[in-house]
Amino acid sequence: DLRLRSLYAELGLSELCVDPRSPDLVELLQKTIRRLLADPEPMKALLRRKHEDLLARAKENRKHLVAFFARQGWGT
Repeated sequence: DLRLRSLYAELGLSELCVDPRSPDLVELLQKTIRRLLADPEPMKALLRRKHEDLLARAKENRKHLVAFFARQGWGT
């Protein structure tokens, strides 16, 4: 799914995005899961940081949208 691939890329996690049509899907999933479970703390920390970044950007986007609406004379 392009949306998931884009989200993973935005988070810097492209290597974790596995194509479900891959002929070696089971092996890829097992390898990825083993790697994540072997040391989950770095991934937890990364996901926390990325979530905070995305949340901050979403809030900033909301401010821009409100300003745009105000410039158009539209109430919010």
